[in-house]
Amino acid sequence: RSRVMNGLIKTIKAIKLQMCEPLWRMRVERAREEELSNLKSANYWSAFNQFSGTVASLAVPVSIFTWYTVYEQKTLDPTVAFTVLAWINQMQWSINTLPGMFNLYAQLTPSCNRLSTFLHKSAIWRVAEGGR
Repeated sequence: RSRVMNGLIKTIKAIKLQMCEPLWRMRVERAREEELSNLKSANYWSAFNQFSGTVASLAVPVSIFTWYTVYEQKTLDPTVAFTVLAWINQMQWSINTLPGMFNLYAQLTPSCNRLSTFLHKSAIWRVAEGGR
């Protein structure tokens, strides 16, 4: 959207003289709709990520205790339960951090890809010019 807006601002005088306002208006509106769609999608994925992280942090103790009692068919006594809960409490930061890490990865990937493309292109131009 910013690319379309920059093009519009740079050529505003020519657009007014040639009466191309409806065409540019449609371009800007299409860019806005695309940006809004992308923002909605990103927010939905972020909400799903947070929800899955919350469910995972609750599901870990339940699955451990279920495995212990159903599969291994052992009785769950307080010493085992409190030991497992203490261990899970120590791991809670790692479990809660995972959704945030996925969000950071999703936000940083496009920027890293753009930087990589730019740096590779500039390296190709330097090699083509005979430099290092």
